[in-house]
Amino acid sequence: MPLVAQLSLTALGLLLFYLLFWRRFGFTAERAVARGTILYDKGDFGGALKVYRSARQRAPKIALAWECEGLACVMLDMHDDAAIALGHALRLQPKPVRQAHAYMALALARDGQGPKALEAIGELMPLLDETRARADAPILADAARAAAGDDAVCEAMTAIVRRLPSVRLARLLRGEAEWRRGRPGAALDDAVASREAEPRRARILEALARAELGELAAAKKASRDFVEALPPAFRARLARDPDAARAVQPADPEEVIQRALALFEGADAAGAARALDEAIALEAEDRHIRTFAAFRAMVRAELPSGFEAVTAREKLALARAAERSGEDERARKLRREAAELDPAVASRGR
Repeated sequence: MPLVAQLSLTALGLLLFYLLFWRRFGFTAERAVARGTILYDKGDFGGALKVYRSARQRAPKIALAWECEGLACVMLDMHDDAAIALGHALRLQPKPVRQAHAYMALALARDGQGPKALEAIGELMPLLDETRARADAPILADAARAAAGDDAVCEAMTAIVRRLPSVRLARLLRGEAEWRRGRPGAALDDAVASREAEPRRARILEALARAELGELAAAKKASRDFVEALPPAFRARLARDPDAARAVQPADPEEVIQRALALFEGADAAGAARALDEAIALEAEDRHIRTFAAFRAMVRAELPSGFEAVTAREKLALARAAERSGEDERARKLRREAAELDPAVASRGR
């Protein structure tokens, strides 16, 4: 057979192989991304990242491969790599607006590029519709906080609320930032307005704000509303086993309050008071100590008098608060009491 005929048959065979087999079962970027997404959904972000990177290296012009690689890097706290990958994805496919835009801002913020992150948030705000805003508001709030603190969170969420007032989750996120800024009144307004967005989370914020404002009866009601909003299975388990709430390891003030309230509503007021004692002992911010102290006062109202002594650290926090509000005599009295309880703590607070 002539050489030309052999080459022609070989080429035809390769073409048929590609059309019938390789195109269906061989490598494509989309198929590789789908395999990576299965791992991603299972929580195996490291395995997903390897698959995504393989897909991206073999198809560097596919925006989806870059985007998925960037999202996996965000989950693995590889913020520099995430910013690079998401930047490539958005350059290759700038539209439509999608979650990658919000995660790009988050990656920049966590990579220490605060001004660029705020710029990305500002550019994204006018492009959000209601659906996108509901999905991206928590990511943008995290990005703003990492970039410039809670003031930036309030600004970003206010921009969403003004454009899209029906996105109540943005009000809830703003309220949480207001509470962290030490503005319980503003936090309370947003908590009440955002009950429909996330009822349990809103009730916790409401209880925190009311406790700090001194509205202990209303805080107690909000806390009970929170417990009523817990999943029925958890409430049933709590009724059978009050120790269930102790399995929670609090990571932030809101979780501390949730744990204490769950114990309290499980008829374990002593356990709730101890949970708050632990939180006060570990907490660094005076503002949170004041809030925990207010909740502990609410819990102790259900206990026999003299259940536990107030800690020196709590006294010291209250003394600082009194000094800031100009109550010098009360501040001196609290400092003396703190020194009597624990001289070492009192001396560190001077």
